[in-house]
Amino acid sequence: MCAFMPRDHMARGFLFGKGVVAMKVVRFKGKNRVEVKKRVLDYYFCNREQLEEESIKDFFRRCVIDPNGRTVIYRGQ
Repeated sequence: MCAFMPRDHMARGFLFGKGVVAMKVVRFKGKNRVEVKKRVLDYYFCNREQLEEESIKDFFRRCVIDPNGRTVIYRGQ
């Protein structure tokens, strides 16, 4: 089991063409930037298979960091 798992997983659906596409939104929170980075990397390496072999570069392209650096939001497919 992964040491740093996010507290909340939210799945959101967006209308795309004729169907609905689910978008996974994961929020990582920590005390400081270093702890948040550890949580994000741990999530990536523990869930590589479920991320459809997405490269780490593509994974980080989907991440948004807030200005204070204590929260990262991952918007997956």
